[in-house]
Amino acid sequence: MQAEELGKIISDYVRSLSKRQRYIFMSRYYVAEPIEKIVQELGISKSTVNKEIAFIKVGLKTVLEKEGYKV
Repeated sequence: MQAEELGKIISDYVRSLSKRQRYIFMSRYYVAEPIEKIVQELGISKSTVNKEIAFIKVGLKTVLEKEGYKV
């Protein structure tokens, strides 16, 4: 039951992201694409991708802690 709840929290968070952020998150953490490929696909700089990843991770951590998960 706890795994389902955690999955729903993460899924809801990912759905709340912008289309580009969702693409970056899914590419990096679900498909395990290298950052260089994400850069090429989106036509943005590596630093932009890294900043987006950092932003997404902080947001996800905040949501998980709010829901009672220790990260």
